[in-house]
Amino acid sequence: PFTGLLNSFIISTCSTILNVYFSSLTAYAITAYEWKLREAFSGMIIAVMMIPTTVTTIGFYQMVYKLGLTNNLSMLIIPAIASPMTVFFMRQYLQANLAMEIVQSARIDGAGEFRIFNQIVVPLMKPAIATQAIFAYVGSWNNLFMPLILLTDKSKKTLPVMVSLL
Repeated sequence: PFTGLLNSFIISTCSTILNVYFSSLTAYAITAYEWKLREAFSGMIIAVMMIPTTVTTIGFYQMVYKLGLTNNLSMLIIPAIASPMTVFFMRQYLQANLAMEIVQSARIDGAGEFRIFNQIVVPLMKPAIATQAIFAYVGSWNNLFMPLILLTDKSKKTLPVMVSLL
């Protein structure tokens, strides 16, 4: 049981941190930059949100199996980085709360884009980050379907899988 608890903690913590950070970074890029395909990209994010994850499971499993990564915890962490729902939520939050004048002022003062994001935008996004971190952590912790399919080694199983097999 302790290994399941530890595996669930590692997966949930890592996937939550990466999910929230990179989704916030993507939302910032969509909001702060004017580029040709911005609206198309936003539409694609909404379209991907409509596809249930179970639809893509067979293809994902085949890819993981061919790469020989079936009993690897990173296969439960890495896909969680690209969460269209989190990107959508963060984008909505930024559109309502980010004053582009602050970003433009930082650019004029010579700040790089990552410095602007990490020192200005992230502190402004703390409420949205906290909300999405809770959702991502709970969702990752309670995930039964993908760990049940990908993890066959008993030492790699997560707590929900161990509980379901009792």
